[in-house]
Amino acid sequence: MALLLHEKVAVVTGASSGIGAATAKLLGREGARVVLAARREAELEAVADSLREAGTPALTVKCDLSNEVEVVSLVGRALDSFGGLDILVNAAGIAAFGEVAHGRTAEWRAMLEVNALGLSLLSREVAAVMMEAHKGDIVNLACRPGQEPYCSAFYDATKAFVLAFSDKLRREVRTHGIRVMTIIPGAVQTGLGAGAPGLEEHRVGIDALHPEDVAEAIMHALIRPRRITYEAIELVPTLEEEG
Repeated sequence: MALLLHEKVAVVTGASSGIGAATAKLLGREGARVVLAARREAELEAVADSLREAGTPALTVKCDLSNEVEVVSLVGRALDSFGGLDILVNAAGIAAFGEVAHGRTAEWRAMLEVNALGLSLLSREVAAVMMEAHKGDIVNLACRPGQEPYCSAFYDATKAFVLAFSDKLRREVRTHGIRVMTIIPGAVQTGLGAGAPGLEEHRVGIDALHPEDVAEAIMHALIRPRRITYEAIELVPTLEEEG
């Protein structure tokens, strides 16, 4: 059976754990050559080793998305190693929780730099490469703003930024053969927000999504015929409350 992503080159951020790691593994199983990026080197190498053991060419790049030099270097290393860039999955993100009245400026700034600015910087560098090649897919991870009571207003705001940014970027690059798609998951078993006030109470009776569920949604979007762009895919646990 032919692999769905044979010889495609994919960059996945946040690839040391959670959705990023699950996505990197799935893309690799379907034939992609994977560039795994994250800040935690040991965890990143462990994920990459599992890909290599399965025969997937995998490159790890320690990258802090809040550092523009490291973002530019990430793209350069991907091109140097694999000669092209077909897929970008922006799965990296950080979160701090609590009410606005008790928010910490340093935590807000960190979320802004990674979730919004970092994603934008990497998308800029990748879009330039893809526009020259007249092909490519950019997949961004957002969330359901306002649906999770334990999330902070500022975290929700950075993810709302992702939705707006993705929508405008899609319009800018679609004539170059590039698709920009957003995945919007509800509660996922990633460890994000562990210990946050209201989290455990909110999730009572909810069978939260697995990282692999989100990875499957990403793959589904990627393998659609090029005439189809899923602007956004929203997936939630069956019993998650609405509103």
